[in-house]
Amino acid sequence: MPSSSWPALWSPWWPNSPWKNAYESLWSTRLSLRIGDASVSEDLRHWVNEGLMALFFLVVGLEIKRELVVGELRGWRTAALPTLAALGGMVVPAVLYTAVNLGREGARGWGIPMATARSPSECWPSWARASTPRFGCSS
Repeated sequence: MPSSSWPALWSPWWPNSPWKNAYESLWSTRLSLRIGDASVSEDLRHWVNEGLMALFFLVVGLEIKRELVVGELRGWRTAALPTLAALGGMVVPAVLYTAVNLGREGARGWGIPMATARSPSECWPSWARASTPRFGCSS
């Protein structure tokens, strides 16, 4: 198992463990940024949700654009499978979630699984076909 998989395995366990108070304490830590008289002070959760996630999606968008313009996905034939997989990786989780929660109050939450299924939709085609661009996924 790649070392990059450990945080993914650890993250759901820690907040539900006997050490959940330490987890919440970490996310509640206040961080401040001051430049001259201007300052911003928010908890770690806010910095990650608003700042780092915006930066992450900017970088992802720039990488996708680069691949479509000058990279391995510049031809429609090489871009078709990853594009369909990405669409399926968004639509299938949303449809499954809606089907399971149909008629319940939680049915309106279909956007959450749709937004969080990005990694599998990028990696599955590269595992299925050797000639598909890998996007940093380990096989």
